[in-house]
Parts: sequence; structure tokens; C-alpha cells
Amino acid sequence: MNSRSQILGKLSKFEKPGISSIPSEINDKTIFNVFSDPSTFVDKFTKNFQALNGEIYIVKNLEDAGNELVSIISSLDNKKCLSHTTEVINKLFSINHTLSEIFDILNVDFLDSDIFSTYEVGLTTADFLIARTGSIVLNSLTAGGRRLSVLPPIHIVLAETNQIIPSLDEIFKNDFTSIDWSYATIISGPSRTSDIEKQLVLGAHGPKRLIVILIEN
Repeated sequence: MNSRSQILGKLSKFEKPGISSIPSEINDKTIFNVFSDPSTFVDKFTKNFQALNGEIYIVKNLEDAGNELVSIISSLDNKKCLSHTTEVINKLFSINHTLSEIFDILNVDFLDSDIFSTYEVGLTTADFLIARTGSIVLNSLTAGGRRLSVLPPIHIVLAETNQIIPSLDEIFKNDFTSIDWSYATIISGPSRTSDIEKQLVLGAHGPKRLIVILIEN
């Protein structure tokens, strides 16, 4: 018997790993210390979102959200604003007529990317807020796709506390996978880079400011 046969003979005696050696389920909880108490979600998201240089305003209702939004925009030199059309945003504009006068509404006529970059503020809603990472999940089923969340220097997200989930893993569970979208964008803080001399620069490849107006419910 040659050396090769001896080696193969010894290897064949070892127990071969079976399918049982593979975990039946792999999720965030098996890798990270993911919390599950919903009462902590707002605090966890706020802490992690702010750690990414995000700005957050927690308000009681849609009326307060409108007042906060007006206050933010009034502090800007360039008040040119563009908004998605969603049920929540339409209701917000019906409550606060000042906003309906400030914002242009995104529609199918907005096809040229250069148009988006002329606006200072892009207003969108969110599908989910991820507490563990302080991230925002948006889908692409809107006029203009993801450009409104990328090209204006300021991206403002209108969201509700019941949209906060503990981790990204939750999106792929239950009925979330039945959501009709072609792709999703996960945003973790304003655009930034440290490529040059290790100095943090915001707004390198997208919005310089990322703001969440979070409505309690």
C-alpha cells in the first residue's frame, strides 16, 4: 500500500459531517445580541441612528410632524423641496397647507436625474426602521425610484414608531417577503467617506444630512 492509499484510508475512517451539522436556522439572534422587547425599539433606533450622524425628531402626531418639518425647512437658505406621493404624506399636506405650498410632488415627469439634484430637500416615507443598526429601509416602487433619497443634499424621512423592527432579519420573516418591490435600499446614516487622509467627509456620494421625523403611535 502506497502513502496515498494510507492517507485516504485514514481519512475514510473519520465520521463525515452530515446535514445535522448545519444549523437549522441562522438569523441575527444567533450572531448578535438582538433585543426583542418592543418597548426598547425607539431608544435603540434613536441611539444607533444618531451614532451614524443622523438627526431625529420624535413627535406625538402628524400635526406636530408637519410643524417640525416646516421648522427644519425655514432654517434653510434653499427651500426648494420635492416629495414622494404616499398616503401619509398626502395626509400631512392636507393638515399643513404651508407644506403643500413648499413641496413639489414627484411624478412620472421627473425622469431626468439632473432635476433631482436641483432640489435641496427630498421627502420620503420608509418601509422599516432597523433598531439594531439605526438603518432605514426604502423600496423602489415610487416615481423616480431611489433618486429622491440620494440626489438632494438633505433627505428627510417621515416614519412611525410601529415601523421599527429589531433587525434586518425580521424583514425576511412572516409576511414581509410578500411586499411587492423590485429592490430595496438600506440607508445607514448620511453619505460619508474617509478615503482622503482618513478625514470623515459627509455628503460624499449622497445626502449630507439624513433626518427622521418619527411619529409616536
